[in-house]
Amino acid sequence: MSLQQDQLDKSAYGSTRETEAVSGDDDAEQTASENPKCRRNWVRIFGLAALTVVLVIVVAGAVVVQVQKSIQIKTAAEAGDLSGPKIVVPQQAKESTGSADNSGDATKDNTDNEANPIPVVAALHPIEPALERAHEVLEYSQANIRDYTATIIKQDRKPNGELGQEEMMFVKIRNRKLDDEGNVKVPFAVYIKYLMPKAIAGREVIWEENANDGRLIAHEPGILNLFRFPLHPEGAIAMRGQRYPIYEIGLENLASQLIKRGEKEMADPDCDVQFIKGATIGDRACTVIQVSHKDEKPEHDFQKALIFIDDERQILLRYAAYLWPAKDGKESPIDEEYTYKDVKLNVGLTEADFDPNNPEYNYP
Repeated sequence: MSLQQDQLDKSAYGSTRETEAVSGDDDAEQTASENPKCRRNWVRIFGLAALTVVLVIVVAGAVVVQVQKSIQIKTAAEAGDLSGPKIVVPQQAKESTGSADNSGDATKDNTDNEANPIPVVAALHPIEPALERAHEVLEYSQANIRDYTATIIKQDRKPNGELGQEEMMFVKIRNRKLDDEGNVKVPFAVYIKYLMPKAIAGREVIWEENANDGRLIAHEPGILNLFRFPLHPEGAIAMRGQRYPIYEIGLENLASQLIKRGEKEMADPDCDVQFIKGATIGDRACTVIQVSHKDEKPEHDFQKALIFIDDERQILLRYAAYLWPAKDGKESPIDEEYTYKDVKLNVGLTEADFDPNNPEYNYP
């Protein structure tokens, strides 16, 4: 190869390298100019996506709130207004069984009620007339009341001594019925929808005797309404905030519990029992049985208890028990109270009323 040819080749090679270098610089400049644009586009995409998610959450939350409000409105319509009934207990018109040492008298006139004196037969123990009345109420219900709906207003003291919030619930209850041999012919069943407090309004609970492996079926309201919870009725979750398990709810169970407490009172004559006529709960005329103790003793569950019995329908409408005041002259603090309002008897409840799949309910 000649020297001239070699110089020409080197010149050509150098030109090619310069051309490639210039081309490479152009590509780098183009890529550098495009990268900020790409980054801005991705930022926009992520921003729009985040905004979309936020909007979906806001809209979903608004929908849930509206659904929750509609549920509460529907429930309130079923149960009536969300206020408790007016309760009136007259200060006069009382019949007293006295204390155990008055058993020698054949009768005791009601001197407080001069307009309508009713003699009260003295008993060996002052609680006996109240026990007899409670048995009559229970037997009447067992013979005549198949089912009912009602609104229950309750407030009771927790195991730690604190008084819990007032709760209101709409209930459907079917009473247990036995055959001639004492076997369960119609099982006890209960449906509960909570109305108050607001935090649990809309919660629904169903329990039926001899069904669902003995468990209650519950769900939470609002955005927590994702699952059904089968719970043991005596378990920690089911009993949270509750003094009694669900299978002890209802008018017949209340009468049975009062009979047990009355029988316990038989061991101690230190009680005063009065029958108070002319009381009212809402528009229902009632007779009140008042049981009270003068002295605070470990065997006494309460200082005073009031039992309201509907005069016409022979059902319990209210039970309230009070503890001893911390100081003389102070009001007796409430221990537990349960009031039934808007009670509708023998409404013809069916299995659908105790089925979580009922389309009228809000189970998930």
